[in-house]
Amino acid sequence: PEAAYASKSIPSYLGQVGWNSPMTSRVLLEAGAAVANKNFFTFLQPMAGNNPSYQESSTGNFWGNSRSTYGKNANWQMNTRASMSYVTGTHNAKVGFTSLHQESLTTQEISNNGVLLTLLRGQPSSITVWATPLHLEEINKGNVGIFAQDQWTMRRLPLNMGIRYDYFNSYVPPHHLGPGPNVPTRNVDFDAVYNVPNWTDTSPRFGASYDLFGNGRTAVKFTAGRYLEAPLLISFTRVANPAGAISTNANRTWSDANGDFLPQESELGALNNNNFGQSVITTRYDNETPETRGYNWEISSSVQHELMSRVSMNVGYFRRWFGNTRATDNVLVGPEDYSHYCVTAPVDSRLPDGGGYEVCGLYNISQAKFSSVQNVVKLSRNFGDDKEIYDGVDVTLSARLPRGVVVQGGTSTGRTLIDQCYVIDSPQSLLNCRTAPPFETQIKLIGVYPLPRRLQASASYQSLLRPQ
Repeated sequence: PEAAYASKSIPSYLGQVGWNSPMTSRVLLEAGAAVANKNFFTFLQPMAGNNPSYQESSTGNFWGNSRSTYGKNANWQMNTRASMSYVTGTHNAKVGFTSLHQESLTTQEISNNGVLLTLLRGQPSSITVWATPLHLEEINKGNVGIFAQDQWTMRRLPLNMGIRYDYFNSYVPPHHLGPGPNVPTRNVDFDAVYNVPNWTDTSPRFGASYDLFGNGRTAVKFTAGRYLEAPLLISFTRVANPAGAISTNANRTWSDANGDFLPQESELGALNNNNFGQSVITTRYDNETPETRGYNWEISSSVQHELMSRVSMNVGYFRRWFGNTRATDNVLVGPEDYSHYCVTAPVDSRLPDGGGYEVCGLYNISQAKFSSVQNVVKLSRNFGDDKEIYDGVDVTLSARLPRGVVVQGGTSTGRTLIDQCYVIDSPQSLLNCRTAPPFETQIKLIGVYPLPRRLQASASYQSLLRPQ
C-alpha cells in the first residue's frame, strides 16, 4: 500500500438553478446560476505510515513511500447567466451575459517529512530535502461576457450577426508560508499580485446563408468569428504567484557512517542550493502580456447542393489563424552568448543520401552564461512574425435512401502551417523553424440501417492518406 498515495474527492458537488418566463409571445426571459466545488485530495495510505522513501539512482527505481507527493487540489466556482430573446417573423434576437468566479487551491506535502533517500548501487549516496508544506492559491475575480446577437431573415438571405464583450481578471491573494520539517524558521508573507491577467476584448461573429437560385436546392454559406483563449488559473496566473517560485528542493551528501540506512545530521553535507526555501522568481510577465489576450480567427465558406431527391453534397473551405501568441525571453542572455557548431549525421540508409553529412545551425551557450536565468514572458510579435494557420477543404455526400437507410461520407483535406522564424535568445531557434507539411486527406464513411423492433445497425470507416 505504500507504493502510491490514496485519494478521495472531498467535497465534490454541483448545484444549479434555472428560471425562464415567456413575457409575451415574442419575448422570453431566462436566468440561471450554478455552483461547483471539488477537491481531489491525495494523502498517504493510512496503513503505510510516514516511512522513508528510497531511490536507486542507477536504475531510477523507488520503494518505501515512493516519494509520494500529496495534498489538496481544490477548485470552487460560481456561474451565473441571464438573457432576453425577442422573436419575430424576420428577427430572432438575443442579448444577455454570463459570469464566472473561480478559486483554485493547491497544497503539497512529501512523505518522510519531505526527505528522499538516494542510493548508488545499494549504498547511501545523498538525500533530497523539500521545502514543504507549500500552499498556492489563485483567484479568477471575474470572467464576464456580454453579448448581443440576431438572426435576420431577408427573403433568401438569413444573416447571423453577433458581438461579444469579454472581461477576464485574475489575481494572486496574499500568501503566508510557515515553518516545515526542512525550513523550521520559515515565516514569510507575500503580498497580493493583481491583474494577472486583466483582459478586455470585443469579438464579432458573422454568418450568412444564401439560397442561390431561390428553389431551396443550392445554398452558399459563409461564417467568420473571433474567439478568445481561456487559460487555466494554474497555468497563467500561477506564473505570477511568488509562493510558486519557492526553490523547493536541495541535495545533501550522505555518508551513513553507522550503516543503518537512515541519515543523521552528522552524516550529511551542506545544502547544494543556497536559495533553498526562498522565493526566487525566474519567470515573470512584462507589462504588455497581462493586458493582451490571445485569440484566433476562424472563417469558412461552403456550397451545399441537392444532387437529387434525398441526396446532397457539401463542399467547404475552412481557415484558422492565431494572434497575440507569447514567447519566453531570457533577458540575461542574447544571441552573442551562443557559439555555433556542427555534428556529423550517422551513416544510415534511412537518412537522405545515406547519412554522413554535417548538421549545422546548432548553438551552445557560453560557460559564463550557462546558469544565468531571468525569463520574461512577452508577446511573440516583439521578436518576429509568429504564424500558426490551418487550411482545409471538406467534401461530404449525404444520402437518405428508402427504408430509412442513411449513408454519409466524404473527404477532409488540410494542414497546419507553423512559422516561428525569429531569434529570441539562441540562433538555433532558426533551425527547422518553419513547418509546412503536405496536405493530408482523411476519408470518412458511415452507414445506418434500420432493423426490426426499432433497432438500428451502423458501421463507420475512416482512413488517413499520407502523402508519399
